[in-house]
Amino acid sequence: MVSLASRLRAAKALMERGVSRSRSCRVVNVSRQACGRHKERNPDLREQVLRLAHEHPRYGFRRVQALLPGVNLKAVHRIWLSLKVRRRLKGAPIPNLVPTAPNQAWCMDFACERLANGRQARILAVLDCFTRECLVLKARF
Repeated sequence: MVSLASRLRAAKALMERGVSRSRSCRVVNVSRQACGRHKERNPDLREQVLRLAHEHPRYGFRRVQALLPGVNLKAVHRIWLSLKVRRRLKGAPIPNLVPTAPNQAWCMDFACERLANGRQARILAVLDCFTRECLVLKARF
């Protein structure tokens, strides 16, 4: 099976050789709307959205649209998706620290088990992350 992108390239190549758009689309089995001319609807709006996205990196497309009076939300969303703008989230990533000696970092885990008599047992395990030694193992019923 031939992908849509390769069929569109074939239709474009036929149109460059002088074949009409309707005939080239029919030959490669693509609708005329799919291989039509795509012109940019509002290039200055695109520049405004890009400028606001860089000025306010944590704003989404709805908030950028609120800063542009009289602009349709769908138009801003279409431009936002075509630019592939991603919102930057708050805060820097926390580095993954690896302990280099015992007692620098501990981790804990709860395990819940149901006993044969129907009662539930909860077990707390505290481990040293460097030595992998179990420091505490406490069970409650």
